[in-house]
Amino acid sequence: MKSTQTNSKFFSSILKAEEIGVFSVLLLIVLLLTFSTENFSDVNNLIGVVRQASYIGMLAVGMVFVISTGDIDISVAAIYNLTAIFMGIMYTKGLPFWLVLILGLAAGATCGLINGSIGVYLKLPMMLVTLGTQTIFKGLSLVLSNATTIAKFPKENWYFTMFGEKAFGLSFNKIVIPGSIILMLLVASFGFILITKQSLGVMSAG
Repeated sequence: MKSTQTNSKFFSSILKAEEIGVFSVLLLIVLLLTFSTENFSDVNNLIGVVRQASYIGMLAVGMVFVISTGDIDISVAAIYNLTAIFMGIMYTKGLPFWLVLILGLAAGATCGLINGSIGVYLKLPMMLVTLGTQTIFKGLSLVLSNATTIAKFPKENWYFTMFGEKAFGLSFNKIVIPGSIILMLLVASFGFILITKQSLGVMSAG
């Protein structure tokens, strides 16, 4: 009897959740693609879809903290693109990959610092600030890349192997799970713990 009541409360809480509308639409899209596309439900195809969304998913984890403070940053995609292009150029110039990672983090942090400084010191809404800087960052991306594809990367690289092809060198029943998916799950888990179990998350959510 208690088990039935517990299950009833569990499903009731799910139906009342704010995210149920988004989840329902996502489920509907998945069902439509499954029945309208021959290979959509194939395991390898689904893994490929999740892999492509993994980096955006990691960005979304950080955005949760921004939104929980009652603000928003709409320049994130432009910063992501600019940082990726900057790192690609530095890597093709022959810099060690560990240094490229540090420079990439510094470039992304600098863009965020610019956004925050403008918003705080000029007392402007961050949505308005990031709407403007988004255009600037996109323009810088085009200037740096000369509006062309960056290629000719070194063939061997632990990062590309780990986060592009294999799950830390492991595969499961001939199904390869990219490291980027595992990294996304780790980031999401860390973000969940931070925002729900730690004082920083409580302060942000409050």
